[in-house]
Amino acid sequence: MQNEYIKIAYTKILPDDDNSSGCLWSVNKVPETLIGINDGDVLLNTIKSIDEDLSAYPVFSQIPDGWYLPTKDEFLLMYNNIDGNVYGGWDNGCFWTSTLIDTIRCYYFGNSGSYFFEGKITSEYNYLIPVKKIQF
Repeated sequence: MQNEYIKIAYTKILPDDDNSSGCLWSVNKVPETLIGINDGDVLLNTIKSIDEDLSAYPVFSQIPDGWYLPTKDEFLLMYNNIDGNVYGGWDNGCFWTSTLIDTIRCYYFGNSGSYFFEGKITSEYNYLIPVKKIQF
């Protein structure tokens, strides 16, 4: 029997080439239609339909084709199941999620353990860990 999919972590942090401290989630506040999308893959495709070259969404321009930014729940699942096999370690940075709170804030995973914080998407620089859906 084949399962629909599982989600696996891409265990390399992809900071913006020009900024070793990470990258912005967005350069402007986001449209309200993006709030409440609780699937990172759907969110990425919706953003691409708004801004094809992703110039207004720097964090998404760093993600390889076929990958996406995990939700808060997916990120927590990764954190609980990966034994520190992340470039630089879990304690050396903050990591964006795709879970928006409102038009200017989303959750990010903090560098002080397994905590989520509310971050301003237009002014905070964080890292990202893309994930990918695979079928088995």
